[in-house]
Amino acid sequence: MAVIPGSNWVKLQALYDELNRKFELTEESEVNLPFKDCELSLIPPLGQAYGLETFLDQQLTTLANIYFEAGDHENHGA
Repeated sequence: MAVIPGSNWVKLQALYDELNRKFELTEESEVNLPFKDCELSLIPPLGQAYGLETFLDQQLTTLANIYFEAGDHENHGA
């Protein structure tokens, strides 16, 4: 799992160059498979909690505050 700022795109070639490993995007139909307790398309950026190796964009470590959406499609964090 790659966690990046919402305004960025995942650059698979950059991941390969940095880690010397091949990465690919997951098919939309498979995205929620590890996240059975989450609604479709509401995937938390907490891959380690689901046993997924997680890569964090270093740009996120320079920010004073980071906010993650929570909740469901109706309540949005309520």
